[in-house]
Amino acid sequence: WAEGQLMKCRSIRGRYWDASLQMHEYMVTTGWHLDIHGRRFERLLPFGLCTPLPCSSADVAADIVPRFLAHVLGLNHTTLRAASSDVFQLHEVTQWQDFKIDIAVLGVNR
Repeated sequence: WAEGQLMKCRSIRGRYWDASLQMHEYMVTTGWHLDIHGRRFERLLPFGLCTPLPCSSADVAADIVPRFLAHVLGLNHTTLRAASSDVFQLHEVTQWQDFKIDIAVLGVNR
């Protein structure tokens, strides 16, 4: 499934990211408290994200994630701040073919 998302993103000349956000902690840092049916939303929110090719990880954390969450939550995006590395993890997804390597030593930790 992730490979399909990566290939679709690349077909429109984008970069695909694997992201996870500690939702409650992030919302508290922005001044919002997210409750669902009287319970705090404390779950880790994992998601994939396709961005325009020029977007860096800093662009994603500072601009794209706040806009994305604001849209999903029905908020004005200017009320949400950049996601800090304390609550937000981001890794670009790529394929082995993209690495320029001559040799790889792989192993399994037992």
